[in-house]
Amino acid sequence: METASDAEIATLIARLAAGERDALRPLWAAVGAELLGICDVILADQEAAEAALEDVFVKIWHNAAGQAQSRYAPRAWLRSIARHHALDLRRAIEAEGGDYDPDGPDLTLPEGPLGDALSLLPRGHGQLIARAYVYGEGYDTLSARMGLRKSQLRPALRVSLLRLREALAQ
Repeated sequence: METASDAEIATLIARLAAGERDALRPLWAAVGAELLGICDVILADQEAAEAALEDVFVKIWHNAAGQAQSRYAPRAWLRSIARHHALDLRRAIEAEGGDYDPDGPDLTLPEGPLGDALSLLPRGHGQLIARAYVYGEGYDTLSARMGLRKSQLRPALRVSLLRLREALAQ
């Protein structure tokens, strides 16, 4: 799609606010590349940026009704959502760099290909996946262990799963 005007973007957002899911595709076509660029610059990781962009569009869908009351121009509002989400994701990723579980020992990782792949990941990523998906720890527990807000856990889990996928492919 050619560069969309703010008026066209505002119309698409208004359609989303009215519950028209069909407006997502043209909005994606109009601003998806631009928002992906914002996420990619902040995250410096194409896969993480693509995953973040999906979350950004979910946020746009859920908050479209509020844009009418926003003081921002539609394109600025969309950029702001992408920027803030990417920054939250980057903070979550950086927070994983430290010791994951200061209150206890590492978990025993499962045996087999999954355990082997988890052991290749940095400690924070492997432990996060194991605690969430193998041992079933909930967001409250994971949030307390990592010192992150619950809203930061989903992006952190997504990045960890992307790294796990890469490890399994090797």
